[in-house]
Amino acid sequence: MGEITLVATPKAAFMNTPQGTQDMPASQAEEMTKQIWRDEIFVAQHADDPKFTFTASGTAKVGDVEAQILDVNAEGAQVRWFIDPQTGKILRRSAHVVDMGGPADQVLDFSEWKEFGGIPFATKVKITRDGQDAGSVQVDAVEINPSVDPKLFEKPSAKEGGTAPQPPG
Repeated sequence: MGEITLVATPKAAFMNTPQGTQDMPASQAEEMTKQIWRDEIFVAQHADDPKFTFTASGTAKVGDVEAQILDVNAEGAQVRWFIDPQTGKILRRSAHVVDMGGPADQVLDFSEWKEFGGIPFATKVKITRDGQDAGSVQVDAVEINPSVDPKLFEKPSAKEGGTAPQPPG
């Protein structure tokens, strides 16, 4: 299918594909926003925000570790973190998601931690959806606060890429 760029801002949500640019359905834009709100760094940046709530919810085994469970509600975007009490690292993240595959319980298992810019990041992530293998992520590098061209967040005009036909329904 080629390169696909998904963009969600407070003002617009669209995807740019080799076939052109089209607006995202509102439900997909909302879920992309929730994915951002569930992100560990985003949540840490909003730890003092009263719209974010944190609830200790017991323990559970993750591999060989008796992890502490922390439920996070970020303005309705709910996520459960399983935290190693010895290191403070999030070993697992689980949430109910709605994406192109439909609604599912998604689990991300984090491993192989490395520091980038003094911040530890998991460089391997195993993803499951409803208990089935859904892929993995291998992180080779993390750039902290890179400069980003603001034009990446602007929807291309019809001259720059056209607009793909909207799917029915």
